Amino acid sequence: MAGAAAAECAKPDKVTLTNYLANFQVVSTSASIELQKRYPDRSKAQIDEAMTKKFEFLSNKTADAVRKKGCDDAGVQKLVRLFSVQAKWQPGK
Repeated sequence: MAGAAAAECAKPDKVTLTNYLANFQVVSTSASIELQKRYPDRSKAQIDEAMTKKFEFLSNKTADAVRKKGCDDAGVQKLVRLFSVQAKWQPGK
């Protein structure tokens, strides 16, 4: 939910946002593969739909919390810093 906090408070530049989204996709793909192993009775489409709904729910809750608490809140600042770390992550290195 670091992305939601950063969108509200940090307004990341295009390169940072692109890196974050690429890394988020790597993690999402890995999570989807793992969920398919854990729930073989569910289709890929069902898993992807569930992941999307959960992501949207958590993003909205995070954005709401940021608007209520403000960008200076310690927890919000922690999420913004996490966004930066996640954007800098280089999978496979």
